[in-house]
Amino acid sequence: MIPPATARKYQVVLLGCSGATLTIAMTDPVNMFAMDDINFMTGYNVEPVVASDVAVAGAIQKYYADVDDAVDTGPSTLEIATCELADMPHPHDDDVEVLEEVDTVNIQQQGDEAPVVRLVNVLLASAIHKGASDVHVESYEKEFRIRIRIDGMLYTVMTPPLKMREAVTSRLKIMAKLNIAEKRLPQDGRIRMRFRDQGATREIDLRVSSLPTLFGEKVVLRLLDRDRLTLDMTKLGFEEHALERFEASIRSPWGMVLVTAPTGSGKTNTL
Repeated sequence: MIPPATARKYQVVLLGCSGATLTIAMTDPVNMFAMDDINFMTGYNVEPVVASDVAVAGAIQKYYADVDDAVDTGPSTLEIATCELADMPHPHDDDVEVLEEVDTVNIQQQGDEAPVVRLVNVLLASAIHKGASDVHVESYEKEFRIRIRIDGMLYTVMTPPLKMREAVTSRLKIMAKLNIAEKRLPQDGRIRMRFRDQGATREIDLRVSSLPTLFGEKVVLRLLDRDRLTLDMTKLGFEEHALERFEASIRSPWGMVLVTAPTGSGKTNTL
């Protein structure tokens, strides 16, 4: 399931498969790029466990010794998109189209799309598939990085070439119907997209905020999956006495109820 070149590149060994989840031994269990690659390559969720460098290298040598690297599936979509971005000297906004559907099964076949579009498509598909709550596109003096927030923790998923930050931010602003010429003021927008995964289609809302910084614009996307919203109050995790107080409060003709909690804890679902 994991080609030898990929196993050697990321120093990973497949330990087992349970349902739709692969258990992977890794020397670096927080390498989100590696887990994204394996996720797209196999179609399975990835559960990493830590292992020593010696143990992983020994397992790779043992189990891949007689396997021909020619069966490798080649570079990942993320790598292809990033490399094409680096090779494209002057991307234009005319190369992009409004994203309507992202199919994780066929995403590697989108070879006719502009590299910027492919990169953004892969990024959003990966974030949705992994259950991320936010995507941060950040510009620094000597670095351009993209991070996603999963369960409150930020993970770096890719660092495209610095010269591509204008193309990526412009692509996101076009999708959110923001003014790409305005780079000195904060802007807020919204993206509605259909995410097709394994034959099932669901709508995803993305709130988009752009903020000018010292080294370029920063863009943050908040992902809202309508299908994951549970509208039954009894299934939100309230304790019985707290639910009674809450229902009594929201039915009152006066006053207010404050819903406060950390990011990703369920405030939007509750409201």
